[in-house]
Amino acid sequence: MTEKRAAFNIAFVTVASVFIMGYVNAISISLARDSATYDWFLGAMITAQTGNLAWMGIRLASGQWAEFFVTVLLFLGFVIGNIYGYALKDKFKSKAVQFYFNWLSFVLPLVLFPFYFRFINTEIGMFILGFAAGTALSCFRQLYHLDINNAMATGSARFFGVWLYEAFCKKVKADKAVFTFLLFTLLVVAFVGGAAVYTLFSQLGVLVSGAWPIIAGQSPNFYVTELALIVICIIPMFFTPCAVFVKEKGEYGGGINTK
Repeated sequence: MTEKRAAFNIAFVTVASVFIMGYVNAISISLARDSATYDWFLGAMITAQTGNLAWMGIRLASGQWAEFFVTVLLFLGFVIGNIYGYALKDKFKSKAVQFYFNWLSFVLPLVLFPFYFRFINTEIGMFILGFAAGTALSCFRQLYHLDINNAMATGSARFFGVWLYEAFCKKVKADKAVFTFLLFTLLVVAFVGGAAVYTLFSQLGVLVSGAWPIIAGQSPNFYVTELALIVICIIPMFFTPCAVFVKEKGEYGGGINTK
């Protein structure tokens, strides 16, 4: 595999992780909105810790202790996932083995989500999904010369504006300004696209009726959105970055990415 192909594969996997983050956040919002009998997610977004910390403060001050505990466990899962991903992201000499290890650490909790979430409580579910998001944030950050945050779109939205200015408004353009602008555009589109695809699939409704026992008011059905999540998590595994690839030096905000 050439360095050019390896760079593309790594970029594809990173963008796929952003797409999945958008998809998973749309799931959490929709379940909180649509569940009339058991508000499983309690209005939480999985990957956006800024919002989660705001909810943590609100629920602490309001004395909503059960909900506060959920936000704490989501935060802890996210932090532990980051530690896990950062500590083990370079554990294996084989680039392919390392990729599969990292990717499975991220997607297994998501792929298995339709099977286990009906049988566990909110606290455990939030911890597991927070762990998955934190792992992905530490393991899948490389997009050609950029080091990106795949867990939320705030940074991408900010740098979309910055690099729009750099690419089209300045007389003396920064190195790779247009290419960098297009990459941040892709990141925003991927996150929005993940949420949009979930919404479109949700309109298709039930795939298998009565697949599960009824527990805590949850639906016993297996939905098209759940199958779609499994497929979306599997596709990037065909883009294994087998070759050793060293990122070029490049700017991400004020930082230099040299690894």
